[in-house]
Amino acid sequence: MTKKHKNKLPLLNFSQQTSSSKVDLLEEKLLALCHKIHQLQCKDMLKKKELPVAFVTFKSRSAAAVAAQLQQHTHPLLWVTELAPEPRDVSWRNLRVSYRVVPLYRLGVVIAASLLTIFFAIPVTAVQGIAKYEKLKKWFPPAMVVQLIPGLSSIVTGYLPSVVLKGFIYIVPFAMFAMAKVSGYVSRSKEEIKACNMVFYFLVGNVFFAVQNLTLQIQDMYETTYETCGQYWPYIHHYILLSIILMQITMIGLFGLKLKPAASISTIPLLLFTLMFNEYCKMRFLPSFHHYSLKDAAENDELDEKCGQLEFHYENASNAYCPPGLQPVNFMTSESSSTPLVSS
Repeated sequence: MTKKHKNKLPLLNFSQQTSSSKVDLLEEKLLALCHKIHQLQCKDMLKKKELPVAFVTFKSRSAAAVAAQLQQHTHPLLWVTELAPEPRDVSWRNLRVSYRVVPLYRLGVVIAASLLTIFFAIPVTAVQGIAKYEKLKKWFPPAMVVQLIPGLSSIVTGYLPSVVLKGFIYIVPFAMFAMAKVSGYVSRSKEEIKACNMVFYFLVGNVFFAVQNLTLQIQDMYETTYETCGQYWPYIHHYILLSIILMQITMIGLFGLKLKPAASISTIPLLLFTLMFNEYCKMRFLPSFHHYSLKDAAENDELDEKCGQLEFHYENASNAYCPPGLQPVNFMTSESSSTPLVSS
């Protein structure tokens, strides 16, 4: 037993030396790769790939708020300024899209979404044909084979249409989100908001009053990985109010068809109050989502100055908006990777 134990030690030492030499070779390759990356990041290389977009860091929030809300040039399209999104929210791939071309991109997306909404009637019509078995036999005679299997016809006409329709509706958000990505927005949150808008109006146009399904799809599809400072709330408010208005208009027409004029007339003031409430919310709350008040900015600056955090936030903001290609690359760990995991 002693001899066998002694014979295993040289093999173990040899394997450790071999693995350490491989690790050293890989570390040398990583260092060479880091050197090439830093060469690509040098100024001479970046000058050939400059973009007409920049993130400007201010030393105070009030100065940034003023610069974002004022027109910087007599030509309004020459310098376009807006508050920058959160660093994790930046869509770096869309920064290369010229601001003058963005309207064309968005127009193309609107046209594509409209065509998808219109042509979605084709699968809906096909699903309705499946639900009506008599028409299905006329359109597709082989469907009569379904009658040979007991209970299969009820499944085909009862459950299959709803499953097929839900399958088509489930695909729509992914298609809308793909179209929103090419709209030229500089933030991921705006892309998702655009996708939510298109999905909402798609459901209104095809399914009608399917707001609950929309909410479930938004929760399932879009995972929050960054802070938007409540920019979704105006759109959620718009979806809810628009759904309520459509419901009230539908009820007015329904009561009229049921020959109940008193109920129909009584619903009209409710519709007017809903519209007035919507206008009040637009005047009272909506500007706070589009603009950063100078009062709040000045108060936050004073608080940071008292706490000595003003310079810290400035440096943090300057480093946070560094493009991914310019961020320092460090493949090396703090400890040597050749250290054995288990000590002898």
